[in-house]
Amino acid sequence: MIQTMEARGMDAGMDPSDISAPLLSATVLLLRDGARGLEVFMVERSGRVGAFAGAMVFPGGKVAPEDSSAELRALADNGGDLDDAAFGFAVSSVREAFEECGVLLAHRDGATLTDAELAPLAGFRDAIGRNRIPFARFLADHGLRLDMAGLAPFSRWVTPVFRPKRFDTMFFLAAVPPDQTLSHDGSETVHGLWTRPQDVIDAADRDRKYSLYFATRLNLMDLALSGTVA
Repeated sequence: MIQTMEARGMDAGMDPSDISAPLLSATVLLLRDGARGLEVFMVERSGRVGAFAGAMVFPGGKVAPEDSSAELRALADNGGDLDDAAFGFAVSSVREAFEECGVLLAHRDGATLTDAELAPLAGFRDAIGRNRIPFARFLADHGLRLDMAGLAPFSRWVTPVFRPKRFDTMFFLAAVPPDQTLSHDGSETVHGLWTRPQDVIDAADRDRKYSLYFATRLNLMDLALSGTVA
């Protein structure tokens, strides 16, 4: 069941005009069944980017206005019951997953894509991320359709009001198609790995190997309670 979390501490006496509006964003916990249990794909943010620099995160980013466009609705299956806000969150998570780690949660003629089919599309990751080609045009030109049924809302986090830069982030779960290999983009992200949720928490706490933000940590803790993707 989806949880909504908002840390409100230290907001007493704050002038409402000093509270910044949160930016809408979406992220996706990409899952697979590994030899030792459930694994999630994580990426390390580049130290050169603004938000979450150097941290281990799930693929994601800001929701774009066009993520809830009529053009994308026409290219999506199983999303007809979603309002514009929910649809925009979902599409953003799919788009960002493709941009940042090369996984494409879409299908062609009812089948998910393989690595061989994705290889000619790899160059579009950067083009879409830099807004050089609309995501809807990319999907339409390559005969692709989004399948909203493959995304499961997991949690929603809102940055505390006392922070100068705030995000309203929806977290989704999605099983990675079996014939797709994930990789970081080498720009916003500089490292990617499959890990059991508890393993990355332990590496952050015991070895100080990774930096984890609070929301990332708690989502990992919740995920660690599950043994398999199912």
